Amino acid sequence: NGTSNLVNAVRACDARRLGAAEAVVLPKYSEIRHRLLIALRCCLNKRSFASMQDLLYHEELRLVSGNPSICVPAEHTIQRDIERLYEGLGPSLTAYFKVWFYICADVSMLTT
Repeated sequence: NGTSNLVNAVRACDARRLGAAEAVVLPKYSEIRHRLLIALRCCLNKRSFASMQDLLYHEELRLVSGNPSICVPAEHTIQRDIERLYEGLGPSLTAYFKVWFYICADVSMLTT
C-alpha cells in the first residue's frame, strides 16, 4: 500500500531527527571560545569591532547564555585577537594556496 510507505518514511525521518536532537551537546562557555567567535564574526561578516559594543548584542548574549555578567572584549582586544589569528594562520594559508595553485596549473596543462 502506497500510504504505508509514506508513513514508514515519516516515522524513520522523525526517529532520525529526534535522535539527533537528543544527541546534541552544547560546548561549555569559555572566554577564549567567545573571543574567537567574535573575531571570526567580525572578519567573515565584515563587521566593525565597534559593532560588538552594541548594547542590544550584549543583551542578546545575556539572554542566550543566562549569565547576567557576561562581557564582550573591547575593540582593541578584538583587533589584537584578529591580528594573532592572522599571524598564526598565515603560513598555513600560504601553503594551502601554493598547493592549490599547483593543482590548478596541472589541471590547466592537461586541458590545453
